[in-house]
Amino acid sequence: MAINKFDALTSQFNGVQTDFDLTVSGTPVTLPADRDLDISVGGVSLYENVDYAISGSVISFGVAPLLGDVFRGEFVNLDIEYSNLLNAPQIANGETLATAGQTVFNLNGVNGTPYNTHIHLNGIKLSNSDYTANYLGAQNILTITLSDPCALNDVLGITTSHQGGTNATVTSGHITGSDLILVKSDGSSIAIDISSLQ
Repeated sequence: MAINKFDALTSQFNGVQTDFDLTVSGTPVTLPADRDLDISVGGVSLYENVDYAISGSVISFGVAPLLGDVFRGEFVNLDIEYSNLLNAPQIANGETLATAGQTVFNLNGVNGTPYNTHIHLNGIKLSNSDYTANYLGAQNILTITLSDPCALNDVLGITTSHQGGTNATVTSGHITGSDLILVKSDGSSIAIDISSLQ
């Protein structure tokens, strides 16, 4: 999978400027419509069309990043990935509220080796050192074990891509008002409202 990392913007952050040119290896980039996008500032994951907007190769933040905030951003062109995979990937995401002390969360229905997995705790993207991921292929389960226990009602978000399969759900907690997104082999997606499964 080709993950395209944006060039650093950190040195341009000054607490005033909100618009920045997005580049990859010094070249301005226009994002494809069908993409997997991950943007964070100061270690906090941001949401497109909520915390920022992208027009052409310019990203506009709703709030100016502060001096010293660290920028991280990457995207995957899913059109290219779909054409490169015999079985188009399924993309599943969901949130669950943790119980006090909970460290283990399961993503069921992962029919194929997962990749491009992102874990967020209360909106902050966790680094690979904050959790371990164990794929149990025979059971089609991806188990996420956090290094530190959660507090009651901490929000854990899991997003992963995997080949094959028809569904995936976050378990070992209860699902909050989020959608399960399934991407079919033709590139179209289905959003299943799982907010009632509590």
